[in-house]
Amino acid sequence: MADAINDASTGKVAIIGIGCRLPGGAGDHRAFWRNLLSG
Repeated sequence: MADAINDASTGKVAIIGIGCRLPGGAGDHRAFWRNLLSG
């Protein structure tokens, strides 16, 4: 069991997506940034 844990910890991880809910009706990060800039 310890060998399996050690083998798994040496692999690389890639984050390929993200999900979030943004205030102000922003549908994406660009709209959210525009909302921040406009006050």
